Amino acid sequence: MKNLIYCTEILLVLVSLMGFCSTSLALDPQKALTQYGHEVWNEDRGLPQSSVTSIVQTPDGYLWLGTQEGLVRFDGVKFDVFDKSNTSAIRNNFVSCLLVARDSTLWFGTKHGGVCTYKRGVFANMSTNDSLPGNEVISLLATRDGAIWVGTMGQGLARYRNDEFHKFTEQEGLIYKSVFGLCEDRDGNVWIGAPRGLTKYRDGKFTIYGADQGFPGGFVTTIHEDRSGVLWLGLAEGGLISYDNGAFVRYTTKDGLSSNSILSMCDDREGDLWIGTNGGGLNRMCGRSFSAYTLADGLTSDVVNSIHVDNEGSLWFGTEGGGLNRFKDTKFRTYGKNEGLSGDFALAITGDAQGNMWIGTSGAGLNRFKDGTFTTFTKKDGLSNNSPHALYCNKKGNLWIGTSGGGLNRLNGKVFTHIDTTDGLSNNFISSICEDSRGRLWVGTRGGLNCFENGKWTKLSTYDGLSNDFVTECPR
Repeated sequence: MKNLIYCTEILLVLVSLMGFCSTSLALDPQKALTQYGHEVWNEDRGLPQSSVTSIVQTPDGYLWLGTQEGLVRFDGVKFDVFDKSNTSAIRNNFVSCLLVARDSTLWFGTKHGGVCTYKRGVFANMSTNDSLPGNEVISLLATRDGAIWVGTMGQGLARYRNDEFHKFTEQEGLIYKSVFGLCEDRDGNVWIGAPRGLTKYRDGKFTIYGADQGFPGGFVTTIHEDRSGVLWLGLAEGGLISYDNGAFVRYTTKDGLSSNSILSMCDDREGDLWIGTNGGGLNRMCGRSFSAYTLADGLTSDVVNSIHVDNEGSLWFGTEGGGLNRFKDTKFRTYGKNEGLSGDFALAITGDAQGNMWIGTSGAGLNRFKDGTFTTFTKKDGLSNNSPHALYCNKKGNLWIGTSGGGLNRLNGKVFTHIDTTDGLSNNFISSICEDSRGRLWVGTRGGLNCFENGKWTKLSTYDGLSNDFVTECPR
């Protein structure tokens, strides 16, 4: 029961320190990526295959996923799989891209089976038999005028309008055979990304962007316009490029990106840009600062194919071979080694009058948390033992530190003073510390209770009436 009370007190201090997160439907941008709630769905949890190529959400709330083994509908609990075995309109199980049109129709492109639609429970297929230029569809776009743009692998670009496809030709100005990135900006321009570069379509005319227009060149894999109107281009090898007010700016690993190979992008409600990479995991760009979440942090694959923010503000990202991942904001903010704490096993915590929080760890020293930053104190700094097991800050501002076998320490300013059995303590394993109304310091150990008053230690044990010499809580 005493241990339960002790843990409860620590929890209450943590709540006081961290507070509850914002209740807004968004990811808190002040949190480190490792502080979000992270959940994973893979084949063991119902996915037909663990490579998620694309993610969208339809107005009815369902999440739709493209995989290499079919189209998947997810309600948050159960996966429904649609593939060649149960849906005649699906002629190839490899779903490469997804789109929700303005009329709520779900469109999805397949690797060799053309493009399919789903509306009011009915699937339909369109292929080269219906004038689609190619059956390997790799990108989709819905524009404001109600048209659907379809990018293919090796067979160019088509626009579906008034129930028919129009294929753009070289005579019209389109020079690309493979179209990977499609995006309509707020001015109605359609941007087209391809292995050979970037093109803009406006009023029936294609404009190629090259060195003369300031575009540094490269294989454009994905294009995204953020909430502020900035156009972002992901490159297969050249990093990330922004286009704003007629100027291109490149960002690479030299600027903090974890990889220069970009596969997917999405911005969240706070305006942060999320970037899926090939080999560098997931990146967040906040302002002009990058942070990454990779295999080392708990990501299931460092290849992030797709990213989507749902209606509740959660971030979903599909990986290559690592299934579906979700970041969700949580009420509690967690701190561990990834956030600067010296060790993940916290033994004790207390606060002082200056607003600092002090955390003792198992084998990794004493930590001070101030202004969002951790500072670590160990034996190198004068601490007698690297496992502070009990902490107490008295009214004079002294921090008392009880260790697991190293006796008692007092920190006054930056100076540690060490007290152990040679100074009158009954045992060097300190389990609890407190001070009473008379200013007496009480120290519980594995060898009885100790009281410090007027510069003298008094020991109390079972010989003096204690029921047990292992004192886990001091008197109040």
